[in-house]
Amino acid sequence: MNESFSVAPGGVVESYQPHSGRGYIYGVWVDNFSGGWLSIEGQNLWVPPYTRGWKAGINPGITSITIRSYDFAHGQLIAGATGQAANVTIWDENKGDSEGAEFFDQQTVPLQAVISIDNTGPVTIVAAPTVGRIRIYELRITYADNAWDNYTANVQFNNLVTELVISPANPHDAQVFAAPQGDLNIGDSLIVSMAALTTNVTNMIVDVSVRYAIR
Repeated sequence: MNESFSVAPGGVVESYQPHSGRGYIYGVWVDNFSGGWLSIEGQNLWVPPYTRGWKAGINPGITSITIRSYDFAHGQLIAGATGQAANVTIWDENKGDSEGAEFFDQQTVPLQAVISIDNTGPVTIVAAPTVGRIRIYELRITYADNAWDNYTANVQFNNLVTELVISPANPHDAQVFAAPQGDLNIGDSLIVSMAALTTNVTNMIVDVSVRYAIR
């Protein structure tokens, strides 16, 4: 037996019984994409938020499984961070126990996105993933053309509520984020926009570089 089902975040209780009475459940595997804890009822088992590969043996076996989701992590409400369901797989054999791994760990290799923007409007530089979330490690901006390096420009990153500024005295600007400071909410894109702070400046172009990961 190898069957999967999902558990929505935010206080949902989901019960599942193997199809066609296919026997007992002896093992469970969980990828918890939500920001809340999951409780496997009656087993004193808890799955932490943002954890993949969590698994546990169940002895004696059970004929159905009930999982409750919670809209908090470590006792704190996390509204806006629980937008994805957890994926639960049940087995008719014990697959062992594991605490799993955080979605972002030391083995995560950052990706890089580079874009040139002007002051015509917001641009999506990293699109929202269909599964997982975006973690930003570093933002960096610089002039795209030496013709503009006598002017000042402000670059805003909408979903991080932060901005970088370049000027003749400071032609490069960067910000490094200590995890989880740079984590976007599930379902969010990284959107960047530029405003020329020097009056009467049009068509200024700025290069934007982002180091990020999606898990």
